Amino acid sequence: MVVQNHFFKESAIKIGNALDKSSQLLLKKVQSVEVRGKRGAKWDLWLAKELPIIETCAISSGIISLIHANLPPDNDVVQQAVQTILYLQDDATGAWTSWIGDVEETRQEENDPPLVIDTFFAMWALRAAEKDYLPEYPNGIDWLKSLYDPIKKGWGFYSDQPPYTLPTALAIRTFYESENIDPTEEDKRIFQKGVQWLIGARNSDGGWGKTKNASSTLGHTAMALMALEASGYEKFDPIISKGIEWMLNTAHNDLRTQSMIPGTVDRYVIGNTRRITHVTFTPAVIIQAYIRNGGNLQDERLMEVINYLLEQQKMDGDFAGAWSVEGAIDDYPIFGIMDANVALKLYSNRILEIEPILELSSKFNVLSDEFNTISVQLKDMRQSIEQYSSQMNKIDTLLHSVDKLTEDLSYIKGSVDTLTPLVKLAIFLRKNYKFLILLFLAFIAYALAYYYQNSAYKLIPFTAGLILTVIGLIAGYVDFKKSD
Repeated sequence: MVVQNHFFKESAIKIGNALDKSSQLLLKKVQSVEVRGKRGAKWDLWLAKELPIIETCAISSGIISLIHANLPPDNDVVQQAVQTILYLQDDATGAWTSWIGDVEETRQEENDPPLVIDTFFAMWALRAAEKDYLPEYPNGIDWLKSLYDPIKKGWGFYSDQPPYTLPTALAIRTFYESENIDPTEEDKRIFQKGVQWLIGARNSDGGWGKTKNASSTLGHTAMALMALEASGYEKFDPIISKGIEWMLNTAHNDLRTQSMIPGTVDRYVIGNTRRITHVTFTPAVIIQAYIRNGGNLQDERLMEVINYLLEQQKMDGDFAGAWSVEGAIDDYPIFGIMDANVALKLYSNRILEIEPILELSSKFNVLSDEFNTISVQLKDMRQSIEQYSSQMNKIDTLLHSVDKLTEDLSYIKGSVDTLTPLVKLAIFLRKNYKFLILLFLAFIAYALAYYYQNSAYKLIPFTAGLILTVIGLIAGYVDFKKSD
């Protein structure tokens, strides 16, 4: 977590620098044009190449890029570019064409017909500049509805074309991302049918290709996922989750094998000769799709794409702040800046949203480290207590043994106390045996007296016994006193 928090903070700094550089480049490359007597602004689609045409996609990309690089909608350059965008809208249809030859010319037949892609970008630019309340805005929605074919159900790049993934996805996004319109139930039904076509064009691997049954590409998958998110699908829906997984896994593998092609190309022909090429800046739209669908910012696969995108920005020279998009006709297309700025701004905003969580997480990590330290200390204390407890158990056992020994000694002492008189007597008798001899001789005299009791001499042994008894008792008493 600490490493990821560091990545977020470091990325936020890099993103800020990247957005600053891109806005400085666009402000340097902007060109003035006269629009209905007012000052307008334009950019060339390829910043390295100045062309004498006014291009809807280029001007829209400039507006979107600057606002996502933190310039306010009321910035003078942004407002001048908005004037040019409003002028480029076809009054008859409410849509936008790809380009016109000169801003002062009326639209000529050789100019492109209204296109879904350019209409999408123009209307996105108006929303970004907070001009979607103008009456010109809902006219674009009406044109997209008029282009809908109930049989085909999706949208082509222009009228009378079969459905393709990119224009269908952009039409859906334009409708569902427009807040200042009041759609009818029929409007909702039309664009919901477009959503169903888009779901039906999904491949079994979870991705989308240029159209139905075409191999999945990163760019088309990202654009389809953003359209579904705009229409109300959530990240837990299997269609979204499977598409996200295919997109991130493919991007991860392509980056690991260095085979990622930064540009996803759509080519189509207008009439018999006019060829249009639209390039989607792949890593940028991957980030947009993932973040818009509520992806986890801690996913390492996303971090890889973020790093890749930041590394691709040119950091010095005349075009510092631009991105080179492989697959594009020329270097440094302005739509590369737009796709990148939108992606980086989305990512930066998500970082700001979770910044309080990151701060809490950081504090939690500190507390967690402290807790781990305390836990180790408590573990050591517990081990010490257990060792002390073990020693106390041993002491208890020893004390129990001492108590038992004390009981035994008490018993022995009682026994000794009981035997002491007898022992003293035995010792006395052992030391003072003379009076015993006298008493023994007296006993023999008594026995003789008893034996001769009928004889005239019986008094002799009896008298001798008495004398011996008296002398023995006196001798014993004297010896007993001496022994005390």
